[in-house]
Amino acid sequence: MGKISGEEGWLSLGPWGGKGGAYATYKPDGPIMQITIRYGEVIDSILFESKSRDGVIIGSSVKIGGSGGGSSAKGNISGEEGLISLGIQGGKEGAYWVYRADGPTMQISVRYGQVIDSLLFKSKSCDCVGRSVKIGGSGGYTTVTFCIDSSVEQLTSISLTYEDFRGEGTVVSLCFNTNLRKYGPFGSRTGTSSRSIPIEGGVFAGFHGRVGTYLTAIGILVAHPKVNSQILQR
Repeated sequence: MGKISGEEGWLSLGPWGGKGGAYATYKPDGPIMQITIRYGEVIDSILFESKSRDGVIIGSSVKIGGSGGGSSAKGNISGEEGLISLGIQGGKEGAYWVYRADGPTMQISVRYGQVIDSLLFKSKSCDCVGRSVKIGGSGGYTTVTFCIDSSVEQLTSISLTYEDFRGEGTVVSLCFNTNLRKYGPFGSRTGTSSRSIPIEGGVFAGFHGRVGTYLTAIGILVAHPKVNSQILQR
């Protein structure tokens, strides 16, 4: 499980995997914009690069791992400044979307039919209410709205199932879990693939994902507890 540990002043999520090998760490000189993974039957090595927005390399790790592997892949990193992404799970189609919570009290509306059609989020801080635009399309025949009151409960994870639906990977069921209860699962069918995204070592700060005609993917954004407190006190 992820814990707040490791290098001083840093938030560690993990590590996960086996117990052998030597410890390796990489502290970036700026935002990590590219990761190179070399693999065969297993992950052989990984290389991180920090780049400015115009593509100039400002920091690079040494290659972490061995010289094996027959394939390599490079993933460009995107996300929200100051927040940590706990994945985006689901299909790969659709446009990127993000919702950053303006405060801790959350109201969520889920609209669905055969799949998850759209989401709507609200957050409240003092007397101000933050609201996202509707994320998704105009379909669906059932809408469920619920509130998560941060004075007594906190979001601990989300779980989802997805499958190929009308030519694109689509979230077909979605469940929001707190320390007190679970909301859902919402959706009229069970997908062929399932994922769970737990919140560990950080404080919930929002959602992001991809959307096409339907909701294709969703992930969680978290902040370090100290950073989150500073934001809420503004």
